[in-house]
Amino acid sequence: MRKLLNKLFNKKQDIESPKNASIEPIESSPVQSPPKPPILNRFNFNVAGTTAKNDEGKDLQKTLQSLGKKYCSENDIKLYGGYTNRELISDGYEAIEFEDLTFYKHELKFEYEPTNQYDKNAIKVFICFDGEKFTHVGYVPKTHNIKLKSILENEDIRRIEAKYVGGNVKNIEYDDEKEKDVIVVNKLNIGIEIDVYYI
Repeated sequence: MRKLLNKLFNKKQDIESPKNASIEPIESSPVQSPPKPPILNRFNFNVAGTTAKNDEGKDLQKTLQSLGKKYCSENDIKLYGGYTNRELISDGYEAIEFEDLTFYKHELKFEYEPTNQYDKNAIKVFICFDGEKFTHVGYVPKTHNIKLKSILENEDIRRIEAKYVGGNVKNIEYDDEKEKDVIVVNKLNIGIEIDVYYI
């Protein structure tokens, strides 16, 4: 009987604390930080030829003015930053008509023109604000077109942004006859500035 009790007792001990039990270390996976975003290069230029006529014979200043107003209207962009003349005089600011008009890659197109009589590396610039028709608005400057061609063909472009520059500017001037500040609109040429961001 004592042998039976000893046998049962020893069996219970084996279950509660096994002699050969070993604790295996749990491998923890290293904490991975999110990948760093790539550092982007920026290539900047102003479209050339915006004061001339385009390939359809249209005056580009009138075309850019018309397209700009339409784009702002359809995208709820306020002309002159949304400021009234009274606000400009009160705050002492000047305002540019299209200062908030920015557009992006899908609204731009570049087209090579190897038959151009002035520059075999010429690149035409088109914009499309209605989703249908691209309008020729000028050229990549001659000093920039070879570099842009290289970026377009060999680099990983991440973003293209363009904006109107120039155009009508509201300035404050003092009117001697009225003896108060008034708003005067100075007309400057409209241009397009383009930034290409790439790796």
